[in-house]
Amino acid sequence: VYKSWIAQSYSQGQQTVCMLWSQPESSEGDYTRRGDIYMFLSHRPAEQRRNEIRFEAGYDFKGESTVVVTIDSESFTLATDTSTAWLTSSRDEEDMVRAMKAGREMRVEGTSSRGTLTTDTYSLYGFTAGHKAISKACA
Repeated sequence: VYKSWIAQSYSQGQQTVCMLWSQPESSEGDYTRRGDIYMFLSHRPAEQRRNEIRFEAGYDFKGESTVVVTIDSESFTLATDTSTAWLTSSRDEEDMVRAMKAGREMRVEGTSSRGTLTTDTYSLYGFTAGHKAISKACA
């Protein structure tokens, strides 16, 4: 555990997967019920995939909507499908990881299939140390 972030590695078939994840410190929105909310970052070295960022909203997104992640003053747009959002390019993933390492807080804004706007706020304390740990485990 790295402050607000949890680092894990596990075997999936013949490959090692390293994951860093967190849940929001606060969530806002006019909803009555919502599932679990997570931000994940994973390395899958056997597939030559690093810094894959995925957001689980705890609800289904509005069709063809996007999620906006703001880290300090820098914003990133994530594509959505069902209840998951992700960055569409590895360049954006590298930029977002850089911003997460330098930032203090991350806000994630999405819109549910019912039109409800939600804002989830994450602390970035511990992200850099956790990222370093999973990068070493999946070198």
